[in-house]
Amino acid sequence: MQDCQKDPLLLTRSFLLPADYKLYPEQEEIILSVITNPKTFVRSYHGAGKTFTAALAALTFLLLFPNCKVVTTAPGWSQVKFLLWVEINRIWNNSPLKKAFDDAGIKLASPLGTQLKINDNWFAVGLSPRIEAGEDVNKRITGFHADYFLAILDEGPAVSPPIWAAVETLLTSANSHLLSIGNPVDSSGDFYRGFHDTSNSRITLDIFRNPNFKANKIDCQEKLEAIKKFSPEKREVEFRKHKHPFPAITTPQWAVGRLIKWGAKSPLYLSRVLSQFPEKASDSLISLAALEKCKNVNIRPRKGPSVLACDPARFGDDDTAIMGFKDWKQTFREAYNGKDLVRTANRLIYLANKDNYGIIVIDVVGIGAGVVDIVRAHFKGKIRKPRVYGVGFNEVPCAAYADTCKDLVTELFKRAEELTEAGEIGLEDEGSLFAQLVNRRYEYKQGLMVMESKDDYKKRTGAGSPDEGDTLLLAIYGLTYAVMRAARVGGIGERASSRADW
Repeated sequence: MQDCQKDPLLLTRSFLLPADYKLYPEQEEIILSVITNPKTFVRSYHGAGKTFTAALAALTFLLLFPNCKVVTTAPGWSQVKFLLWVEINRIWNNSPLKKAFDDAGIKLASPLGTQLKINDNWFAVGLSPRIEAGEDVNKRITGFHADYFLAILDEGPAVSPPIWAAVETLLTSANSHLLSIGNPVDSSGDFYRGFHDTSNSRITLDIFRNPNFKANKIDCQEKLEAIKKFSPEKREVEFRKHKHPFPAITTPQWAVGRLIKWGAKSPLYLSRVLSQFPEKASDSLISLAALEKCKNVNIRPRKGPSVLACDPARFGDDDTAIMGFKDWKQTFREAYNGKDLVRTANRLIYLANKDNYGIIVIDVVGIGAGVVDIVRAHFKGKIRKPRVYGVGFNEVPCAAYADTCKDLVTELFKRAEELTEAGEIGLEDEGSLFAQLVNRRYEYKQGLMVMESKDDYKKRTGAGSPDEGDTLLLAIYGLTYAVMRAARVGGIGERASSRADW
């Protein structure tokens, strides 16, 4: 163990990882920094293996220092339990150290959920970030002081300020350490400030130092841009030639896909691909930082309406997008292309019956009117029937927003901004939703705010139609005030098409 004190990575490699497993250099740099520096801040691109690295750092620290304590947390309890601690459990249960003890018949504690206990004063534990009303967070964690102590904040940029403040109270002893790691989504807050404090160890996981990029000689943004310009067929041929020495982490193919989908100046591209802190554009309503904090895993459900929303399309570049929400959390997402309006209407009817949605909101413009008619006709006269709203984004805003917003789409963007900033809606993002919301711009006309049109968005970004973003807006229509009206809904501003027909 004395050799491991001199070279902590010897412990990591020899006792925690299979003999043939290789870490890439930046992973080793992070583990060494956690052992040797009081505070380590790591900003990372998406898919860099950061949670696996944090788990290795936790176990290395735990085994290196007798009677130490390791405390981990994240923005949401699901992230603590199902991400970091799944990795800790997996590494420990497959480690050479545990196998050696098993072979010798020596019982050694195994992780139990979110706790790995060696004895009462020597353990690692995952803590819930949930703060109950009136709770003093400091009291919850003050019992974790130790001669050697490590706090890990996974997805640090989205961890709430009270948790950051409480963790700081534990970092007072000479041998206390902090690791905060995550995508740099927020150009403010504790993670941002910590990363810019020169007294801290600061590590940037640069995607162009990623072994999968180095193996294919992709060492700068210009080379990704060059591949983007290839025809789809030529890109496919290029990607088939690529080597992937670390197949579990991000590949150039993924990065080029994000470049095509998001654009090089998108906050999502800057954060999730280039590991850069993005600035919120002055003409963008919704921030990436707010959206990251609204991921489903970070949001507690609260009683609310069940809403199914649909932005229909038929053929061409646009997709039909469908979203479902229950108790203010997104429960369903689907997007497809090339299906007719009858197929879309029947899909909505099926989902409404299967999952008992009480409200259906459909973009009524264009082919959407036909979808509304089919869905309404199906449920008319039935005992159990959802309220069906056909909504046009060009309608006038309701009275509460009439003095600030030019039209309904701008009003719904304002409502989305309010909900996300307050952390009152749970969202799932698979690569398009957040980009479409963050990248949509606004301007002022005749003293009123007005969001850019779909066509202008597509022309400016080259990123395709913002179908998922518009579907979220339709869901927010159902979530925020359509539900408050009686079965016959009327008088919402000057809207006529938004009126349910029963």
